[in-house]
Amino acid sequence: MSKDNIVYNIVHYFYKQFGKLDPIKYIFILVFILFSSWLADGCFGTIFLIFSNLNFFNLSFLKDYFVVLQLLLSILFFLFLYKIIKKEIDKITNRIRYSVKKVVPEDIKALVIFLSKPTFNLKELDNINSIQDFQKEEIKKQKINWEVPIIIIDKIINNLKKDLKIVYVILSKESNEYFQDFKNLVKKIINKDIEVLSLEDVVDFEDLESTIDAIDKSYRYLDSINIKNNQIIIDITGGQKIQSTAGGFYASSYDRYFCYLSTNTKELYIFDVIYNFE
Repeated sequence: MSKDNIVYNIVHYFYKQFGKLDPIKYIFILVFILFSSWLADGCFGTIFLIFSNLNFFNLSFLKDYFVVLQLLLSILFFLFLYKIIKKEIDKITNRIRYSVKKVVPEDIKALVIFLSKPTFNLKELDNINSIQDFQKEEIKKQKINWEVPIIIIDKIINNLKKDLKIVYVILSKESNEYFQDFKNLVKKIINKDIEVLSLEDVVDFEDLESTIDAIDKSYRYLDSINIKNNQIIIDITGGQKIQSTAGGFYASSYDRYFCYLSTNTKELYIFDVIYNFE
């Protein structure tokens, strides 16, 4: 967030503070607009009333420029307001402290994951028919890197008891050809009708900007089918550090969450980024 872009800063700050508008917030905004529109009228009327009673002031000519004076007063008011807000935004920007809070969202409809190229022989998938099979010693030795997203899907459905509908898969050039194999594995292990899809072109997992753009496209697609931001989880466990950075960064905006699966305990953590203004 650039401090030079004052409009973005103001919108971003108020969005972070107040989130989505509800009827009460709309009323406050309308009242502010209404009183702002009255301000110029009131100031001009008061000035005219005071000085019109003084014999040595002839303000009749001001009636001809009534609208111009109102406009000037309004401009001066909003310039004053702009400087006050800009000063406060600069102070706030310097006092922002970030933290994360472990949460369990009320509703989880979609999971966004990064699919890496398999580091194992695909024939090993024939020996995996349930989530428990990943605990078998012969399977552990294969170090199947697709274990993480499968366990996350299972935990969201069976541990958290959430109605997961979609697993949105972001693919790299290396993993693109293995998408169907991963999809078949999900269908085989997860005892639920889940849609596993990937709509975008392959992504260079070494490119942070294109990775963030791919996440943004996934959210826009999910929004188009009426899945809200706060119903989506981004997994930052799989992939490389670029994917973890991109997922955590994107989830730092209002009403977004990211998750991490402990590779030791297999516990699923879901986090919400908190902005504290000191």
